[in-house]
Amino acid sequence: GLLFVLMRYDLGARSETTQLFSQMIPDIGSGIRYCFANEPLRSLPIAGFITGIGGGAYGTLTPEIGRDQLGLNAASTSLMFGLMSAGMIVSTLYIANKKNFTSKGRFFLFAINCFGPGLMFIGYSELALLTLIFLPIWGLCGGILMTTQRTLLQENTSPDFMARVMGMNVFTMAGMAPLSSLIIWILRNFLSAGGTLSAFGFVVMCSALFLAFTRRSLWQKAL
Repeated sequence: GLLFVLMRYDLGARSETTQLFSQMIPDIGSGIRYCFANEPLRSLPIAGFITGIGGGAYGTLTPEIGRDQLGLNAASTSLMFGLMSAGMIVSTLYIANKKNFTSKGRFFLFAINCFGPGLMFIGYSELALLTLIFLPIWGLCGGILMTTQRTLLQENTSPDFMARVMGMNVFTMAGMAPLSSLIIWILRNFLSAGGTLSAFGFVVMCSALFLAFTRRSLWQKAL
């Protein structure tokens, strides 16, 4: 079977794939340079990195926190994700129905500065009911964060670079999940699941505050 595959392998297709990748590398490089040469584009992937690290920690540690710290069963722990998602959906739909949604940069900075304290609250909380009430409220900020970040990226990016900039944003968010898992693996040798999530929340909070105090262009952005 392997011999048949090797006999049928098209060397021309391999050369076309190699040529395609060689053309993509300069495009990726130009997209990165474009992104980091302009504000507020420079700040928004940094925010994506912050969100990816915190979101990866939340997704990894919440099942253990729900079981061991809050005393929830599997269904109730799943409800924690559902309640947060419900809050995100509500705020996203609200923004989508607003014809004139101004001051996106300020709403974005407000929402990202709610992210870290929310992680710390969940990490420290030992009251299941209070946590379940908190999650949809926190999810409202999450919806604002995700929506305003993507909107600011699209409104401040040239159409020629749109795909590259949006792809870089997705990479900084989704690509940080493995990194957060590695950090969790190290921290769990010293901290509980809740303590580890709180540590992530503290780092996210400090990073978001740094972004808020140093990125004046986002405060002034009222598109």
